[in-house]
Amino acid sequence: RLYLSGYFGRDVFKFKDASFDFLFDWGNTTGTVRWNHVYGPKLFSNATFTFSDYRYRIRNLLQGFSFRLGSNVKDANTKLDFYYQPSNDHTVRFGLNVTYHDFIVARLKAGSDDGQVKFESGQNFDGIEYGLYANDEWAVNDRLKLSYGVRLSAWQNNPAFYARLEPRAAANFAVSKNWSLKASYTRMNQYVHLLASSGLSLPTDVWYPSTENVKPEVSDQVAIGTSYLIGDNLLVTWEGWYKWLRNQVDFIDGAELFGNDELEGELTIGKGYAFSPLELEIEKKEGKLTGWIGYTLAWARRGDFPVINDGEYFPPRFDTRHNLSIVALWELSKRWQITATWVYTSGYVTWLPSGRYTLQDVPGGQTQPLVPVYGDRNTYRYPPYMRADLGIVWKWWGKHTQNDLTLSVYNVTDRRNPYFIYIDYDSIVT
Repeated sequence: RLYLSGYFGRDVFKFKDASFDFLFDWGNTTGTVRWNHVYGPKLFSNATFTFSDYRYRIRNLLQGFSFRLGSNVKDANTKLDFYYQPSNDHTVRFGLNVTYHDFIVARLKAGSDDGQVKFESGQNFDGIEYGLYANDEWAVNDRLKLSYGVRLSAWQNNPAFYARLEPRAAANFAVSKNWSLKASYTRMNQYVHLLASSGLSLPTDVWYPSTENVKPEVSDQVAIGTSYLIGDNLLVTWEGWYKWLRNQVDFIDGAELFGNDELEGELTIGKGYAFSPLELEIEKKEGKLTGWIGYTLAWARRGDFPVINDGEYFPPRFDTRHNLSIVALWELSKRWQITATWVYTSGYVTWLPSGRYTLQDVPGGQTQPLVPVYGDRNTYRYPPYMRADLGIVWKWWGKHTQNDLTLSVYNVTDRRNPYFIYIDYDSIVT
């Protein structure tokens, strides 16, 4: 069997007045080809090729001068996954994958309309990521199920080369017909670093590869949980977890991201952790009305950076305390379905100035522009994010196909969620 899928999406934000023309757009293009082959009753495989092209661009035109900045990440991935069931008690998965990454990092183009001033900078990187894995799911008896395996991952970005083992294990024990307990451990390595700017400005995130000096990020996570089925229709699941993080990468204070061909000098390495004592989900599985409610209470911290916050820990940009989602699906008939979603998330944190001052040019007495004063990292939190969506789904069937047509209304309450924060230097502060 051969499967094909694709996606294209782009969002655009514009702002314009008599002397100012601002545009910010971002989006992703993906394509997937998957071939499924059955070798026999106990063995089959999936061969998959995927391609993605993510980019964002910021363009600003101001009084005869323009600048354009952005980043671009292209990935081409090939993977081969095998599924082998030697007996009813064992399901073995093994396979390999290779991903080629191509980065354009912090690209900047600037110039005047008359062509007198021109400037261009940016960095290009590429790298190859490899993976080889094997995993066994073992039904020890009617109550106990074990899953264990290992993955060998590797990264090549000349002259840097890394190879790491990633063990993982999980256990599920059925206390009774309706109640089960679970526990797991996972180690992961991340070779592509997402550097999220925690300052003002726009979400100009930078993807940066592992190099000789910037080592891969490493995480170790342990988790415990339980599930309880109330009747035959209502499943309640709780989980708690803790994650240790090493080789966390962040920008130094006052980092120059754009117009800088030596971006690695703007980075610093530290540690981190994240934990959640409560991940709760309540799911209604059957009936005309189905859906679920999910809530997560979590904390994340980074620290031990030599040049940030004197080494003290602080919340990273994506630290969100509360995450609540409600999803409902109402089956009107075999062909028609109504969907509703409500999402609430604590706001992201960011880094705002605690004050500002001006400098006097002593020889001429000329006042210089305002200079912001920054305190500790990420002490300001955005307002909460809330959104409600509604949709209707029409289903129909062909001779060999099942088809869905979905019409959705995004943010039906017209909630205005802050997207980015900037300083108005023209305002008067006393």
